[in-house]
Amino acid sequence: MRQAPEGAEESATAQREFLSQVFHLISQPMTAVQCSLEFAVTESDPEQSRAWVESALENTERLRSRLSLARDMADACEPGAPHQYADLRSVLDEALADLQPLLEAVGCEPELRCEVIQVAGERSRLLRAFLYLFEELLVNRAGSARRRPVVLVEQLAERVTVRVLAAGDSSGEHGETAQWQIARKTFESLGGYLATDARSGVCECGLRGARLQLNLFEPASVKKPATIVIGKQATVPQVS
Repeated sequence: MRQAPEGAEESATAQREFLSQVFHLISQPMTAVQCSLEFAVTESDPEQSRAWVESALENTERLRSRLSLARDMADACEPGAPHQYADLRSVLDEALADLQPLLEAVGCEPELRCEVIQVAGERSRLLRAFLYLFEELLVNRAGSARRRPVVLVEQLAERVTVRVLAAGDSSGEHGETAQWQIARKTFESLGGYLATDARSGVCECGLRGARLQLNLFEPASVKKPATIVIGKQATVPQVS
């Protein structure tokens, strides 16, 4: 009887934290838009008024981006759909390909070491999570990387680990970014995790691999039974 109130309290706490995060994401660009428009209205100089309008448009784009982050953050908390699997290699390949222009801009050339592995989770959610994770580690923190980053994937039984070696500083001094939270919550909703080691510069993500199941209902191959040829007699050995 005690578990129900505790569960409801945890759910309410999670909802309050989510709303607080959403408010934090959108409050700054919204305030900037309002201030820019107010200055544009009261400004007598047409050129300066135009500059304030352009600033409002820029902050409107920032607001749109923040709202998209808030939507992805809400989706990251949803439980994963059962019995859905994705090819992890293709997911990582696509994520790195989509970030290629940004990676080239910061001079980062990550190396991917991954075999064909099936992991639990919807492909679209995994792709979005790794896009945010790689953008945070390989692009935003590229300046603190000590050598060429390596994305190493290993599988042990049903556990699959994705390690980003020699990534940028992941000490978390400035707290979790929205992108990092989306990646972490997505992996957790799929039965995995996301952790970092500030000393070694290693970021590790855990996922569930596809289970190997035997089809017990498939008929086994059975050899044809021996048949007796009618009309012929078998030769019986004579014992002397």
